[in-house]
Amino acid sequence: MVKDENSVVLVRAVAARIEHVYDAWTKPDLLQQWFAPRGWAVRSADVALHEGGSYRVEVIDSEWNRHVTDGRYEELVPNRSIVKTLAYEGPGSRTGGGATRLDVKFRDVGAGNTELTLSHENLLDEEHKADMRREWSQRLDKLEALLARSRD
Repeated sequence: MVKDENSVVLVRAVAARIEHVYDAWTKPDLLQQWFAPRGWAVRSADVALHEGGSYRVEVIDSEWNRHVTDGRYEELVPNRSIVKTLAYEGPGSRTGGGATRLDVKFRDVGAGNTELTLSHENLLDEEHKADMRREWSQRLDKLEALLARSRD
């Protein structure tokens, strides 16, 4: 996978079946349990799960600031891929960049495990890339913990 210099790519091996990992990305009740960086909480998650459909996730940080992520689904292939735009509103909003693009791929690697490849594209600069790498790493840690609990 070749991505441009304004992208962050993370690959994770997740100890959960592919359909459970995909569900965690697409079901509001599951998104609410992990789709926020460490120390923050998802206040609401709304999903219109179809190509062209919209989503909106509102997060509250440790200082009670509101952060909203929203966008549209460009591509949905169940248990294979999600491609969506991602716009952010809240403290630290960056101007001039518009929406970014998130491409998430899921691959069954056997024994009930899934490889997840996340590519966050159209980031503005090195600082933005570093912030997104940190935030996605924290979110994916929470995703793995959620899926581990449900596997028990």
